Amino acid sequence: MRGEGWLDIEDPDPGQVRPIVFSADKPIYVVQYNKGQESDGVPTDPFEMALPPLEQAQTHVIFATPGAAGGSVAPFGRNFINLVFPLAPDGTVPADLEFGELRGGQIVWTPIRSRFDPTRTPFRVQVNGRTWAFKTLRLPNTGAFQIRSRSGQYPFMAYSYGGSDYDSYGFVTTMAFGKMLDPADTVPPLVTWTQECDGSVQGFAVDRPNDAAIRSNFAEIRLDPDQSYNYTLTLLDEIVPGQTAAVRWSLTVDDPLQPARAVVVFADRRGNDTCVTVEYSPFVVQMQPGLLDYGLFKPGQSRVMKVQVSVPDVPGYQPMRVTRFQLKDGQQGFAFVTPPTLPFVLQPGQTLEFDIRFTATRVGSFVDSVGIGDSCAFRYITELRAQVAEPAIIASDYDYGQVPVGTEVQGWIQVRNTGQADLVITGYRGPAAPGIFRLSGWPTISPTNPLVLRPGEVRTLQVNFAPPDAQRYSDAIVFLSDAQRVDSISLLTGEGVRAELLAQGYDWGRRRIQRGPYDDGGQSGVLVRNTGTQPLTITDAVPSGPTTGFLYNRSDFVGLTLQPGEQRLVPVRFDPQQTGYYQLQLTLQNTTGVPVTVSLRGIGIVPRVAMTPQVDFGTTLVNAPTPNRGTVTIECLEWEFQDSLTITDLVAVPAGSVSETMAAFGTLGFRYDKAALGLPRVLQPGERVTFDAEFVAQVVGPVQATLRLVSDAENNDEAQCIWLGNGISQGIALRGAQTTTCAGTQGTLTARVENTGTAPIRVQAIQLQNATPGATFTLSPAAPAAPFDLQPGESRDIPVIYDVPQAGTYSVELVVLNSTSDQPEIRTTLSVTALFFQRVFQIAGGPWSGVAGTQFWVPIRVEPGADLSQANITTLLVRLSFEPTLLGPDLTAIQLGPAAAGMQVQNPVVVGNELRFFLVAQPGQRFQGQAGELARVLFTAYLSPWAVQTPIGLSVEAPGNACVSFSAEGSGFQLLPVCAFNLRKVILSPQGYSLQQLHPQPLPRSQREVELEFSLGMTGATELSFYNAMGEKVLTLVRGTLEAGVYRVAVPVGELSPGVYFYRLQSGPYVEVRRVVIAE
Repeated sequence: MRGEGWLDIEDPDPGQVRPIVFSADKPIYVVQYNKGQESDGVPTDPFEMALPPLEQAQTHVIFATPGAAGGSVAPFGRNFINLVFPLAPDGTVPADLEFGELRGGQIVWTPIRSRFDPTRTPFRVQVNGRTWAFKTLRLPNTGAFQIRSRSGQYPFMAYSYGGSDYDSYGFVTTMAFGKMLDPADTVPPLVTWTQECDGSVQGFAVDRPNDAAIRSNFAEIRLDPDQSYNYTLTLLDEIVPGQTAAVRWSLTVDDPLQPARAVVVFADRRGNDTCVTVEYSPFVVQMQPGLLDYGLFKPGQSRVMKVQVSVPDVPGYQPMRVTRFQLKDGQQGFAFVTPPTLPFVLQPGQTLEFDIRFTATRVGSFVDSVGIGDSCAFRYITELRAQVAEPAIIASDYDYGQVPVGTEVQGWIQVRNTGQADLVITGYRGPAAPGIFRLSGWPTISPTNPLVLRPGEVRTLQVNFAPPDAQRYSDAIVFLSDAQRVDSISLLTGEGVRAELLAQGYDWGRRRIQRGPYDDGGQSGVLVRNTGTQPLTITDAVPSGPTTGFLYNRSDFVGLTLQPGEQRLVPVRFDPQQTGYYQLQLTLQNTTGVPVTVSLRGIGIVPRVAMTPQVDFGTTLVNAPTPNRGTVTIECLEWEFQDSLTITDLVAVPAGSVSETMAAFGTLGFRYDKAALGLPRVLQPGERVTFDAEFVAQVVGPVQATLRLVSDAENNDEAQCIWLGNGISQGIALRGAQTTTCAGTQGTLTARVENTGTAPIRVQAIQLQNATPGATFTLSPAAPAAPFDLQPGESRDIPVIYDVPQAGTYSVELVVLNSTSDQPEIRTTLSVTALFFQRVFQIAGGPWSGVAGTQFWVPIRVEPGADLSQANITTLLVRLSFEPTLLGPDLTAIQLGPAAAGMQVQNPVVVGNELRFFLVAQPGQRFQGQAGELARVLFTAYLSPWAVQTPIGLSVEAPGNACVSFSAEGSGFQLLPVCAFNLRKVILSPQGYSLQQLHPQPLPRSQREVELEFSLGMTGATELSFYNAMGEKVLTLVRGTLEAGVYRVAVPVGELSPGVYFYRLQSGPYVEVRRVVIAE
């Protein structure tokens, strides 16, 4: 059979032993499983245990029953050993097999066949030429025991099991590992490996010796977890323990940037092992900074910056040999000032600096990286960045149109930087005719005082035109700058005229968009004048392009007749809707035949505003006495088409969240002084207004309000400031404690202080006050030392030690001084109730008397008294003292009375002249102290050579419980003379030990009494008892200390039921058991 198999044995007679032998020609593993009460009706749980093979039998074992040493495991009421052993040549249980018990501090060895009984159940199959047998030993009590083969010639297998109410256990008692392995295998495995520079390892392991008959082969290959780190072990071949002789294996580093260590253990099944240690030191050179930003350059500029390389000063790091240190691209304008000399070595803790220059040769963005490493590991670490840009200049032209000779008109040119770098203007040339084209209000521009325009910036400069003659004029202004892409010439053109019709245009200058039209009080328009001597008529006014931004009636010009010397103003209004420059040229056709051109100009402007986008006022306590402050700034921005800004209002959202006076706070805790701003308020371009605001939380948690600007700014909808704040609260709770304990004890009460708010609290002091007299309360050394902080939600335990010497109720006040504003002193009460009870126990019904062999019950009674339920008694220790040569208790015949409800007997034992046993409460039960019978013990009277009477003393205590004090009253026993079991010494001589075999077999009960002779070789404690076939003691004939000699004692066979009995003599080291059959 391969794989798994099972035997399902449903025995109709669970008491019938059925030994089974399993054998195989290959390794097998057998597990026994018991179904518990399902199969045999005994109220126990299922259990299972492995069955080791016969080859692992032992000759000496030491074992213990569960709970024998105390602790949380309750002892089991029934404990057994299944023993498998070879029979003696005569087919009996070998006398060589012995059972060891602890008595009086010494191990006493008794042959198993006499300590229990000589019965056994042989196996039907011989193994290795020997007949094996099975025997169940019922252990006399819980505890530690031993089994041995005194000569070592009878190896055995033992299995422990037991049960109690709905509980069970089972385990192998004998196990002998290693006996199946050849001891000649003493050679550890041979391990070889190679390691790469990245730390990875390839290895091969072979178990030795080469002789397969001796070699035990591999058991395991593993990493030692306590000594290994940052390595992963992989077995490239599967290990079958005991079969695999060679294995390929590998190691890989988990994090190549960290040191790694692997301690690999190669072990064979015989226990020989080889440990291999592999270490890896990573290439750990660091480079700083991670990013080197050279900034913005113009072509031709350069800059040098530094990188640092180092090895951390960390234990375990080795010197690093650098063989590669280079730029990734090398064509981006970056270069080492001094190329590094390779290779070089960096010691741990050492730092070197290297200079790298960037030279701007063309416009663009440039990126490169610096890498470092050796022949195994290399990586790029520091990124290099630079930006190269150049300015670009555009100078605008200006055409003045026709200007009457002898008059001067204004004109403007613009210089704009359309590049990505600052434009530096160091001077200008022109105009060539400064009397005709006159510069007005220009700043001084020179190489030492250049005019610098940022990218996108525009500068407007005024140039006036005054033609001296009737002709066309042109000139130019050339700007000198560092721009490579240039339109640096402003062309100026205009015409002087002396026509009989003179016309003059109008310049509105800078006007606010969307607020027109502007007529300047009826003064704006085209002024026409007849300077001749004859009347003239204007026949048309032809625009040079779109008339956007200018409002006029063309019909106002057509048919307009001017007398000599007459002038008229034809109205034109300026109505800009968008920002920008506006210009319109009108050519006036007239009856003189000479057209006249006039220009109309204006600029559309509007203000722009910037407002602080967000103010975070931080966190305050709810209704804190001191507010947090923030600052808000509103600025009228400077730009090409700028204008003054009018602020008319500030509006808070949600309504009421921000108070506009400093007298109170808004619903969300914000306030500012709106009146102090003097609204409405006008700001000129570049001017700003700043005001303070305050916040005190009104509620717990984060809040947000928005302050919106009301102004005439073009971007007014974007002008708002978000105000953030957070409220936290203070809250503290102190919880006391109470307990019930025994008088005369010390203990600990634990209070707890907790921060129930959302703000930290400072605990400044902890005090104990107003303690009840008669008790002592002190802070435990484990209590937190004040002052200390409690974070929100945090709690601390405050242990207080109490000492209550007498019964009563005691208390003390615990005071915690803290930083909260509303509960700076918080109190709680710690209380202790100390209990003490007294009760009386007595032996009821005595004293007793009787002849040797008399059995009588000794009842133990609980006298009426206080209820003991609060004493929390779970265990009683009962002691009965007596003369052991005169009386003997039956440890299996201890009965519990009503007063012991919910309790059970544990560990009954006779020590010297005293019977001791425990009454232990079942889980959830307690000894209540109910009046009545607690327990009763069956005693048997013996014939003592030393005494004919004995007191029976009683002592009851609750171990470890200081709440109770028990007193007890004993009784006594008187031995009456009788001849039935008289023990007679026949011969006083050192004859040796013997025990007579009773005859005939069987003995008839009608004989009523037979005489039994035995001899003792030396003085010693002696017991002669009869046992039935179940191993139960039914009669004790002799118990006491006897001198050496020959004795006879009467056996009352007439009082025994028909059946098989074993009578056992034990005196000092001598033990002998004989069999007798009693029949009707």
